[in-house]
Amino acid sequence: MPGHDAIVVGAGSAGAIVATRLAQRGARVLLLEAGPDFPSDPPALLTSDVKVPVYEYDWGFRSEGDRDIELPRGKCVGGSSATNAAAAVRPQPADLDGWGIAEWSWDACLPALCRFETDKEFGDRPYHGNDGPIHVERIDTANCKPVTRAVYESLLAMFGDEPDQNAPDATGTGAQASNTRDGVRQSTLITYMPIARALPTFELRADVLVDRVVIENGRAVGVALASGRIFEADLVILAAGALATPTILMRSGVGPAQHLREHDIDLVQDLPVGDNLHDHPALGLLATARDPDEIDQQLIARVMARTSFEGKRGEEDLHIFGSFTGEGTRSPVPPNGFVVAGMVMKPRSRGTVRLRSSDPEAAPRVVLNYLDDPYDLDAFVRMMLLIEEVYDQPAMKEVLDQLLWRPSSVDRVVMERVARAGALTDHHEAGSVPIGPVLDPHLRVHGIDALRVCDASIFPDPLRCNTNFPTMMAAERFIELLDSER
Repeated sequence: MPGHDAIVVGAGSAGAIVATRLAQRGARVLLLEAGPDFPSDPPALLTSDVKVPVYEYDWGFRSEGDRDIELPRGKCVGGSSATNAAAAVRPQPADLDGWGIAEWSWDACLPALCRFETDKEFGDRPYHGNDGPIHVERIDTANCKPVTRAVYESLLAMFGDEPDQNAPDATGTGAQASNTRDGVRQSTLITYMPIARALPTFELRADVLVDRVVIENGRAVGVALASGRIFEADLVILAAGALATPTILMRSGVGPAQHLREHDIDLVQDLPVGDNLHDHPALGLLATARDPDEIDQQLIARVMARTSFEGKRGEEDLHIFGSFTGEGTRSPVPPNGFVVAGMVMKPRSRGTVRLRSSDPEAAPRVVLNYLDDPYDLDAFVRMMLLIEEVYDQPAMKEVLDQLLWRPSSVDRVVMERVARAGALTDHHEAGSVPIGPVLDPHLRVHGIDALRVCDASIFPDPLRCNTNFPTMMAAERFIELLDSER
């Protein structure tokens, strides 16, 4: 008999939750993480006030093709939930219902969304949680620094009021929710992992790199590490993220047949693994403030607007948000500089994740194909012009020194060139192992028994939100689906 009931690969936003919930049900769980663990004394970078994303614990992935773009992904227990910008934004009902998958509809997923959160401001509402492990809070827009206040008032004037950005069909302006508690990041490292560590059936091994899933006669029976060691289990769950999970599957012989042949990998199951990669392309416009002391340095001091070109509630085309400093954007911004940014929320362009080689140490080949679809390019240009309009609102006049470049100062052809050259990731890569082509609604890999996937790679179509919270939602929902099979 295998030594474990389940092996979970990846201790991030999804994997830490899945492993915890399985262990709570009495399963013998082995959680494997490629990065370090911090069981008792996490570094201050991972627990202190959120001022910047954390790059010290990172996979170092980059995109290829016509654009070389840095793609940070957390490499430690907690994964990207321990290193990201702590944005706690929910999908819209139209997003989940739009997938057309009954098991993943809004009504089916709402209990999972509520289960993991404790919402400080809106926890008493029926569509929020008030006793989950992840705390959610928002800045007080009446008492923030002048630049943040000016951005908030400008967005409010343009897009209207929506204090709870996570309410169903939210449309308009409010403080962006953060998974923080009194400003301190609430990652799965410091929320779920303490629960799991107290359970006798839970085991965590950090600093171990998984090479592949061991598949025998069409069934997953364990995982092989890069070191050659093999762990056996009745069930294998991949939760290594939208860039790493596809490569593990492909090294296991599950993926596009021609691509696997190119790397001399024996084919086990021909599936479109690594296709359908999507992300929210983003761009910010840099400005300078009259007084640098009026700029809030905390990354979580963000306000945002959900807005639709056609005025549709709950079906926004863009998020416009800010402000950010040089630290928050990891860009060369002057001391009095700040950025208002935006992202396209329902992009139609798709990229790919492919193997560079069969070596598990090799980084994946990621091609994003930003703005390939004409809709994406048009939406991006319109977004740039709307951000410029934010800076021109009366509320900005008291704090703004100058906007350093105006999209309206050039013609459409030049704007499109700037868009193609300047589009960046908002760190929401997803969809590379989607429900439908690769997985069934219970997240089983087609044609392989005892192999499941649960991370952002499962999303078949982009969600109108940052990916951190829907990934946590997916983990809680996956556990419900497993329970229903018993």
